[in-house]
Amino acid sequence: MFAAPKIHHAALRASQECRNYKRIIEIKERIEHNLGQTLIVNQLAKEFHLSPLELQEGFKQVVGSTVYRYIRQQRMKKASQLLQTTNFSITRIANEVGYDNPSKFTSAFKKIMFETPYEYRKKFQE
Repeated sequence: MFAAPKIHHAALRASQECRNYKRIIEIKERIEHNLGQTLIVNQLAKEFHLSPLELQEGFKQVVGSTVYRYIRQQRMKKASQLLQTTNFSITRIANEVGYDNPSKFTSAFKKIMFETPYEYRKKFQE
């Protein structure tokens, strides 16, 4: 008698990870190009046909950061560029990077950059 071949879970998982790799990269690019929009893990996962857990785990594995941390970092990176290169108001910059509330933007910016957007901009205007 022949035994039915066993599915090797490691091989199955590796093929699943390879299949999700492209989606994770597409999600990363979607985030980078849509920082001004509301970005929610559950919506991104649904749109790219992943479970929220698959998205979170895959993103951490591929990008090296959680989805929300990556979004916040990219928003602050763009905000710092806008603060350096434009005369846009803080409110406009907040909106450009996905914050409806300038106070929340200022608080988030200060957590990452250790100074307010106003203080940050002032360094580049001197």
